[in-house]
Amino acid sequence: LMLAVLFTAAYSGSPQSLNRIALILFPLPIAFAIAGRYRPLAFALFTLSGLLGVYHTFLFVNGFWAG
Repeated sequence: LMLAVLFTAAYSGSPQSLNRIALILFPLPIAFAIAGRYRPLAFALFTLSGLLGVYHTFLFVNGFWAG
């Protein structure tokens, strides 16, 4: 279901509705928490989250839409 939602959001043509579509993905943090029990996967998730945080901070500081 989550993959179907991601593909729908990616090919919808309107990034403005992405927040509404992303509400369906609420179980994703629970899956990340369960996957985080395994050390290599936890490190990968931590690294990816940190890089995305830096990227979105860069976009926000420079006045771009980061939603």
